[in-house]
Amino acid sequence: MTGDYRGVKVHVEARVRVFSAEEGGRRTPVTLGYRPGFHLLDDEKSDYSMDLSSLDPDPLHPGQIGRIGLRFIESWELLAPRLAVGMAFQLREGFRVTAEGVIEWLAERPHP
Repeated sequence: MTGDYRGVKVHVEARVRVFSAEEGGRRTPVTLGYRPGFHLLDDEKSDYSMDLSSLDPDPLHPGQIGRIGLRFIESWELLAPRLAVGMAFQLREGFRVTAEGVIEWLAERPHP
């Protein structure tokens, strides 16, 4: 189940900072459709598949802070119970951390 946040169907809305190449992050901006791994800081074993469904500003350049809307591709039912507003996370491309963020809004969680 997804929520409607600012007119876009998303599971999570978050504030993120995209790391620059000098920080080990990206050389190019993040745009809609970007599909990094979503990684919880307290879970070293899992990355979850998602895509960027909303972005402000668009594009989001390395070194910038912005708001993103995330839509999980196949793992929302498993991940939703573990998430909370205020929780920190990373966006990764393989083992490279490209951004860090904090959850600001969650869609209604699926019923068990």
